Amino acid sequence: MPDSATIKELRERYARHAAFVNTKRIGRSGWVSYREEEVPADAKFSNEEMTTLEVYDFLNSPPDRYYLYVHSERGVATNFTGTVLGRIQLGPVYEVPAFGRPSVRQSIHIWAINGREYFGTYYRSSGDYARVKVKK
Repeated sequence: MPDSATIKELRERYARHAAFVNTKRIGRSGWVSYREEEVPADAKFSNEEMTTLEVYDFLNSPPDRYYLYVHSERGVATNFTGTVLGRIQLGPVYEVPAFGRPSVRQSIHIWAINGREYFGTYYRSSGDYARVKVKK
């Protein structure tokens, strides 16, 4: 686990990166478009560094609600870069009418690396993601 000085430096650089990105927003939609070479050297921020911050926060300030990815074949839930956040148990599959076709969903229970248990919905027909909240 990274030390507090490393986390502080990453947060400061991420803030600079976010400020740069905000200068590139296009129109009312808020879309962002820029080339990597446009990012100032002191604002460069990688996915691996974002993962470090995300996992640090997940462990040290466990969220009540979370959005994560499901790897049912491996029996785990991960963040966007594939770092394991917990092991899963899937419940029964069910369908919900949505926009003229059924939305296939499944209940999910997660034993997270932060010591908490989460439960929620795995949106099977929309992708490999789930929205969960902490078990009270």
